[in-house]
Amino acid sequence: INHDETRKPVDIPEAVCSCVGCINPFTMQEDRTMTSALIYAKIPVRRLLCHRPTKKPTKQKKCVPRYRSVVESIAVGCTCIVG
Repeated sequence: INHDETRKPVDIPEAVCSCVGCINPFTMQEDRTMTSALIYAKIPVRRLLCHRPTKKPTKQKKCVPRYRSVVESIAVGCTCIVG
């Protein structure tokens, strides 16, 4: 899980390759002549920005929460590559 308190959604499931090589479909064994590589997708999220109020400066600096739309790269799966 990709967890970030300053983002909405806070938790995003993220892929992890389960082996270094790739599983041979005929033998069901790991083949290290191939390499597992993550596949990334760009996911829209809302990022928390903290703006300081400009009116009436006080000793206690309060944050005015604002969100901004951004795109993050999240691992969504794995594929096999030669190498």
